Amino acid sequence: MGFFSNLKTATSESIKAVNHGAELFSEAASSLERATDIWVIESKISRLEDDIDRALLGEYCRYELEGMTEELDELYQEFSEKADSGDIVRLRERRARLYSRVHQVQMNSLADDIHKTQAALQHRTFLMPVDYKRELEWLKSEVENLLGMLPASKQGMKQKYEQQQKQLAADIQRLEAQRYTEEFDYYLSGSKKSVLRRRDSKLNGDSEEWYENGMRKQLAQFSNGKCDGQFFCWRDDGSLIVQAIKNRSTGERIQTIYLENGTIVCVVRFESSKNGQMKIWLWNGVYLGKACINHGSVERGGFLFQMLFRPLVWMSVFKAWKYKADRDGLENLVEATRHWEASINVIDRMQDIDKNPKIF
Repeated sequence: MGFFSNLKTATSESIKAVNHGAELFSEAASSLERATDIWVIESKISRLEDDIDRALLGEYCRYELEGMTEELDELYQEFSEKADSGDIVRLRERRARLYSRVHQVQMNSLADDIHKTQAALQHRTFLMPVDYKRELEWLKSEVENLLGMLPASKQGMKQKYEQQQKQLAADIQRLEAQRYTEEFDYYLSGSKKSVLRRRDSKLNGDSEEWYENGMRKQLAQFSNGKCDGQFFCWRDDGSLIVQAIKNRSTGERIQTIYLENGTIVCVVRFESSKNGQMKIWLWNGVYLGKACINHGSVERGGFLFQMLFRPLVWMSVFKAWKYKADRDGLENLVEATRHWEASINVIDRMQDIDKNPKIF
């Protein structure tokens, strides 16, 4: 039994020794793998630091440099998670020296870009205030970036660029106000005839027209040079002739024509830019018929066919031929229709105006 007992003890010790050796081997392998990872990461860091050094010495793109520093930050973080405290301290010192240089070069470059942009703007001519405003907004953002980079020790530079920032903000506000203009026209008597409101040289907002007696003649709402919203046309006695309303969300347009006494004689509903339908009544309220509008043209055949089978229509026409009151109603209807056509033509001409913008 002694022999087997000794054999068992020896075997147990051998197993322990093997396990211990395996643990040592595993630990050594892990250490080697960790050291290899650290070496690979540090090699990437060194190459990227060299690239940044070369970029700082020559011509570089600020945004490319920002991309390289972001990549370097990720590598620094990865290195810090694997390296020893001593290596981490050493790397942080390298990082601080490099980033100090990067920061200084970026500040100098940004200040130089601001100076060059200012000089270039002084020799440029802009067609509209909005173009100049856009350039100043970009310049202001660069000044704000520089202010964010300047250290507290650079008080003189800070005050200089803070003053420039305030001046740019004031110039931008002034240019924004200049984007909106009003053009007035007057009768020979001195009474106001019309006003056109523009934004960036295009009709925008309410454009209005008056009769010489002071009564409003037309009002049209424009957006970016196109009639968009409501349109009204009045007679010189103040009675409404045409009302046009556009639903901006659906694009649907409804035009309504009125007689002098307020009677509706026509409703035109456009479901799209050139397709829709119109309903027409006579001056006495008799329904004349409905006509479809396809591709901007009225389908007259179907409309005229409807009229043939409406005896009240022919009776009304006969009354207009025989009686003055009905004849006046017919003339009022014709006059309202002409006003409607004329107002639509005016709007079309206003939208097609090729206004030469002023040099700003």
